[in-house]
Amino acid sequence: MSRRPLLKADQWSALVDMPTDEESLIRHCTFDRAELDLIQAKRTPHNRLGLTIQLCFLRHLGRAILARAAR
Repeated sequence: MSRRPLLKADQWSALVDMPTDEESLIRHCTFDRAELDLIQAKRTPHNRLGLTIQLCFLRHLGRAILARAAR
């Protein structure tokens, strides 16, 4: 049985894309001291960047983003 998508691509995009307006970016991507300490504790720059992005999306979507499984 094939699965029918619940939303069209543009609807998914509107739902899950990171906001681009300044107010929303400030709300979702401003960190307190504890979060900054957690980010700084990561060893390499790409790990710090990855954690930062995950924290922003976690606040925006209410869940972490996952890597797509290879098909």
